[in-house]
Amino acid sequence: MSKLMGASSLSIYKWESGKVIQRVAQLEKILAIRKIGKREALARIQD
Repeated sequence: MSKLMGASSLSIYKWESGKVIQRVAQLEKILAIRKIGKREALARIQD
């Protein structure tokens, strides 16, 4: 997820643990990523 979003793994961990709330721009990226399929996500990670 962090590679798809362009965020660090630590940032993702903090969001998931509730220590930090995402910004609006980051929420928009999360929503966009959730709309892509598995193949598209895999292709983006491999680049």
